[in-house]
Amino acid sequence: MPRAAGLHPFSCCLAAFILALYLSRQPLSVVSTMLALAVLWQSARRQLWLALRRMRWLLLAMLGLSAWSLPGAPLWPSAYAPSVPGLLAGAQQALGVLLLALLARGLWLWQGQQGMLAASLPLDALLARVGMPRGRLALRLTLTLQYANHLLEQPRQPRLTELASYLQAPPMAQAGSDKVQLPLYPWTKRDGALLAALLMAVVMKVVA
Repeated sequence: MPRAAGLHPFSCCLAAFILALYLSRQPLSVVSTMLALAVLWQSARRQLWLALRRMRWLLLAMLGLSAWSLPGAPLWPSAYAPSVPGLLAGAQQALGVLLLALLARGLWLWQGQQGMLAASLPLDALLARVGMPRGRLALRLTLTLQYANHLLEQPRQPRLTELASYLQAPPMAQAGSDKVQLPLYPWTKRDGALLAALLMAVVMKVVA
């Protein structure tokens, strides 16, 4: 098996998770600025458009629920007008979810199926110590990301009848299990330095 260069996929996923937690607590101005910077990148612009097209109703629902549920000054003089704080809070939540979706998509494109599978193995080994069958987490995570990646690449939104076909195993699936060969992902000093930096950042954020 070839030896993979760079950081361990688990380190990359852990860094992405910490970044996602950090972004979820940022104000609307920071989230909007990061999305604007992402638009300047051509490949990120395409992924942002795909995520926006797939999640438009969810984002609009988040915006509407916050706009008409949170109290505050109305947008216009009316008893049924949305509140300005609600609109700002809804926009922050919706854009934050969109940014997290873009981050998750970028992580998948960067690591690929093999990288995401390798990243889940340390957590899978930890869960195996408490009785969970070994390999189940890695298998389910990989299949979920694989199907999600396939659906995002579709030129149009699939119908419910088409989505039902994904829940049915193909006939060839009963012939035998597939074998996956992963490259070697050694844990290097860079991974240790990144892990130490992440832990230090979390501790400083908690103490502050």
